[in-house]
Parts: sequence; structure tokens; C-alpha cells
Amino acid sequence: MDYTDDACMNLYTQNQVTRMELILDDPSVPRRNSLLSSPGLLPPDCGVIDAAIIEKISPGPVTCGANAQLRLKVRNYSCDPITTLKLNYSINGSSPLTTIFTGLNLSPNAVAELTLGTVVLTSGLNSLTTTITEVNGTPDGRPDNSTLTTNILVDNTGDRIPLRENFDQLMWPVINPTDGTLWTLNPTNFEQSASFRAFDAPDGPNEAWLTTPVLDFSNTSAASLFFDLSYAWNGSQNDRLRILISEDCGNTYYNLSPTPFDKSGLQLANTISTEFWQPIVESDWQLRKFINLSNYAGQEAIRLAFVFSNKNGNNIFLDNIEFFVSDDPQPVDIGDDLYSVYWHSDFEASVTFNLPERSTVRIDVMDIMGRLYISTIAPDILNQTFPIDIGTVAAGIYILRVQIGTKFYATKFFLSP
Repeated sequence: MDYTDDACMNLYTQNQVTRMELILDDPSVPRRNSLLSSPGLLPPDCGVIDAAIIEKISPGPVTCGANAQLRLKVRNYSCDPITTLKLNYSINGSSPLTTIFTGLNLSPNAVAELTLGTVVLTSGLNSLTTTITEVNGTPDGRPDNSTLTTNILVDNTGDRIPLRENFDQLMWPVINPTDGTLWTLNPTNFEQSASFRAFDAPDGPNEAWLTTPVLDFSNTSAASLFFDLSYAWNGSQNDRLRILISEDCGNTYYNLSPTPFDKSGLQLANTISTEFWQPIVESDWQLRKFINLSNYAGQEAIRLAFVFSNKNGNNIFLDNIEFFVSDDPQPVDIGDDLYSVYWHSDFEASVTFNLPERSTVRIDVMDIMGRLYISTIAPDILNQTFPIDIGTVAAGIYILRVQIGTKFYATKFFLSP
């Protein structure tokens, strides 16, 4: 970086200052936000033996497992190595269970990942409290950072892809691990959408989770996600939206890299111009977001979480979440039609569907005498595109007939040599 080219030659340019502030304030670009809360900013108190719980790795905030491994990250804030730790945990106010770790060699400021054992959760909302009680055989010197209480929602609802969620109702699991504000439904130009009201949330910085049911990807070799997003940056507070993916029904969300979607502040905002950014109002929506999920095709217990980190910046809205069994970033848009036929040559065509809900569909191709050339039955049709190869047939008029539920639809076409 260069100094401003003026008589003083001792200041950075305004854009350089903005860039440095973005690097420090924005947790996703390029991930230097942690410097602002680094323990390196604090003078060591070598007279205090202190270990802190900094994160619960599992079980995740929304999981389907009643029995899950409790895994934590702890940091050594002491000036000396930590060799032993004594922790306890309690579910829903029950009697605490104790775990003792010996033979550790946790150097100052280092982080360790510990497995405390299997926690038994009940269906619905649970409260989990974990506490470090002793460090190196003596009471922990700073109890304020040694206890972590979080909410865990056990939810076993399942579904499969393709799938579409328009939020006519809020049926997907929502939770705030620290009892804060939740995702809710709010009126938009899509009638109503899932939203988080960060602008006036009374409880300050925290995380709100909106998760899918447990999704079955086992019957496809490709998968993708589209969703509509509306968010206007307020110019200061950097709210953040991440999409996390669990491969184990929700027990863990943090072991996947890279995170498929992680944006905050200006990067999260919808923009009208890439050169001159302008905020948009809540009723305006930008282009749909696309995420390729083919890495998870073939699996049976996928769960996605839309995690909003609230910094009291601005309100965010999600809608029209749609899963495809393809990885095409630009699928055919047929508007409000149930299906549309596209002829690629005299003998090859494709049918693209856009059904209001998953249905079993039958596709027949016959001549005007009723002789059947193609007959295909396809289950779970929602938004897929099917190729049709008619093969070698005589020139003439043919009929493509589509049965959706109990209703029949027909399209005539003419084949010429």
C-alpha cells in the first residue's frame, strides 16, 4: 500500500482505509475479523490458571440424533501448559456428569478438541450446559469463560429432493442456540418470506438457524440449490449469512470445507450496479443464488442450515428455496406452465416440468392411430427435464401425452423426413 501522494505523504488513501477496515471488520473477507477479539490483545495474568470453552462442535443446534457425541473446543488462557481438565455437563437441568482428561499437553493459547461422551437428548428442544471446573487439579481461575449453555433441537422430520419451499408456512426447524431472536415469516412481494429482523432485534449479536428437514439425496447423481435473497447493507454493521451442510443428520456442521455460502456486510447485500452500489427496498429481489450440491449426491441424511449472524445491521429475507436433481446453474424456466416441450431435432425432444408439488408423471408418445412408441413412468417429478428420443419412425403427426395425477395433457407435433 502507498501513502497519499500529497504534501504530507503520511496518510493512506480513503479507499485503502476502507479496505483495511473491511479486512478487519468483515469475518469472511479475508477472515481477519478474529484479530479484533484475539487473546493476544490481552495482557497475560500468569497468576491465574484459566481454560475457556470456546465452541461446541457437536451435537449441532438441529440434529436428529437422540444420542450424540459431545465435543468441545477449549483454549488455554494460562501462562503454563495444561495437563489435566475436569469438566461436567448437564442436559435439561439434570444432575451433572463429570469427565476428567489427563495426560494433556495444552500449551498457552493453544486450542484442544475434547470428546466428553454421549449425551442423551429428548425429542424437541434441549438445553445443554457444559462447565470447566478444574484446571491442573485446581479450580478454574475465571469461571466467566468456563461455562457454555446452548440449545439443541432434536428434529427427525425428513424429506427428499427435488424439493421446493415457498414459506406459505414456516414448517422447517428454527432455533437460536442462545435463546435469541428467531427466523420468522414476514410479508413481502412473495406474499410472505422467511426473514430475520436484525434491524430491530433486541438481543444484539447472536446466531439464528433455519434448517431443512433431513434430506434424502440417495436417488440422484447430481444436486443443486437455488434460493432468493434480499438484504441491504446499512453501511456499518456486518451481518453474516452462511449455509452449512451436515452429512450426519445434523450432528456436526463444522467439518465441511469449503462452506458453500458465506457472505457478510457489503458482500451479502443485493446490488443494483457492480460499480455504484445502491441499497434496495424489501420488496425488490435480485437474481437467484445457486449452489452446486453434487458432492452430496447419493447420501441419505443431508441437512442444510441457513445461519444468520445478527449484528443489528439490517433485515434479511429468504424465499423460493428449490432443490434440483441436476447441477445446471441455468435450468430452463417455463414460467407458470406445468410442462413445456422443446424439440431439438426431428426425432429428439425434452420435456421440462414445473409442478406445484411432487407427482408421478407418465409420458407417452403415439401416432394418430394410437400406436404407442414411448411410455415412461417417472416418480417424484417437480422441476426436472427429461430427454425424449423417438428413434426412427415414419413422417407424420404424433402426439405427446403427459399424465400428471389424474389429469391428461397432450401436444401434437409433426415429423418430416
